[in-house]
Amino acid sequence: MFLSWILLIAVVGMVSLAGIAAWDRLGTRGRVMDEPEGPVEVKEANAAAVARGAIADVQFDVVRYGYRQEQVDAVLAQVAQILRENGAETLRESDAAILREQEVEAGSRGGEGQIA
Repeated sequence: MFLSWILLIAVVGMVSLAGIAAWDRLGTRGRVMDEPEGPVEVKEANAAAVARGAIADVQFDVVRYGYRQEQVDAVLAQVAQILRENGAETLRESDAAILREQEVEAGSRGGEGQIA
């Protein structure tokens, strides 16, 4: 009786291992996502979209782990350049507005707290 239980456990174990091995060999291990069909050039379209301020129109090719890095980098570089250019102008305008406010405040106080 005891020997039949051991034999049953051994047979079940061997059948399980054979099933796992067959599953491993027969299962598909294909790529998670295929590359896009044909080369898709979107850098120019993205550059035009960013230049006109239509960020919602920016598109990237989808690859296995996200988007094509060179396309994302190109858009980020262009946006950073625009922000640097516009940011400098905005800061200059902001500084000029603050100076005007301080001059107006100094004039309304009758000359106290003049700007050095």
